[in-house]
Amino acid sequence: MNELMKRIMKNTSNPYVDTLEKSPLLDKTDPIVTDIPALNLILSGSVDGGFDCGVTTIAGESKNFKTLFGLNMSKAFLDKYEDGVLIFFDSEFGSPRTYFDFFKDAKQRVIHYPVGTVEELRTEMLNQLEKFERDDKVMFMVDSIGNLASLKETEDVMDGKTTVDMTRAKMVKSLFRLITPRLTIKDIPLVVVNHTYQTLEMFSKQVMGGGTGTVYASNTIIFVGKQQDKDGKELLGYNFILKSEKSRFVREKMAIPVNVKYVGGINKYSGMFDLAVKYEIITSPSKGWYSYKEKKMRRKEIEFNADYMSEIINDEKFKQLVESEFKL
Repeated sequence: MNELMKRIMKNTSNPYVDTLEKSPLLDKTDPIVTDIPALNLILSGSVDGGFDCGVTTIAGESKNFKTLFGLNMSKAFLDKYEDGVLIFFDSEFGSPRTYFDFFKDAKQRVIHYPVGTVEELRTEMLNQLEKFERDDKVMFMVDSIGNLASLKETEDVMDGKTTVDMTRAKMVKSLFRLITPRLTIKDIPLVVVNHTYQTLEMFSKQVMGGGTGTVYASNTIIFVGKQQDKDGKELLGYNFILKSEKSRFVREKMAIPVNVKYVGGINKYSGMFDLAVKYEIITSPSKGWYSYKEKKMRRKEIEFNADYMSEIINDEKFKQLVESEFKL
């Protein structure tokens, strides 16, 4: 380090100023890995990747499993850090206690934080962020930003006014402008649940509500769609399609399904079987039959066998092929 650099660094009160090689804010080497490979894949481009500090937004229409995907990410954080704390900012109150049962003992480290307006969320979140140190293991989740009114909208209704509120998008943008750099500096992940709607153009498209503030602030935006999972006429559950709408890590518009059944819940290895067939790690010598390690089996015998699927997703060839397709 030359004398000029030493002088520059000596003249700052910012404790995080350092050389490019040593800056702690540029290291992303310790991701929080969920137990759903498909979710890891759409977050990071790797089946054993995950997420870290900054904003991750999960958006979609109502009843598309958005909150539970966010809670899966939150549980992974609490499992990774025994002293970690989740602050759950709640504006919808649509997450009953039973949603947190799969956290097991970790749910004792969840703080339920009700909020009613964008301004209240901004104030409360900023107050918390200012008091944390970088070594504090804290994660935020907001469910949902799409359901928060602005203070002006609330006051207008109380005053009997029917004017359209034009301030909400500005307040959302202000919120993220204030918190986004602090999340990285304090090494804090934030998962935001949001709503989407279809535009009214001739060729409509799916967009998020709340203006561009959430879009600009997010490292990752995942749109969640769904398809019915049926056996004949019987509805067994849904395939929730996770699509990379924006990412700093994954090619945009990549998609992967996560299967959730009414009986049995989430199929942990959703999407992995089809990728293994695509990469010819599992072959299909005849209709309805598949071959893995020279053994012929039906699809269910492989896809629902934890030993087989774990072996496949941990295979280095499989990992490399997945990353070459999904990762930026």
